[in-house]
Amino acid sequence: ASLRAAHSLKGDAGFLGLTNIQRLAHAIETILERYRGSKAMSASIVDSILFGRDRLISLIDDLDNSQRIDVS
Repeated sequence: ASLRAAHSLKGDAGFLGLTNIQRLAHAIETILERYRGSKAMSASIVDSILFGRDRLISLIDDLDNSQRIDVS
């Protein structure tokens, strides 16, 4: 997941009223911003980003139910 992709997805989801996707993309974007330019990222941070990415894919694949899924 790249910072630009997370940022674009956040904006697009917000425009479409897909608030869960927007919130999750924002969380991923925040993590990526925090580590921008950093050479090292812990395994737990990488795992969190990948988990978030997988969750985003699931939400996008099921837009009709995406608002009912807990993304906290």
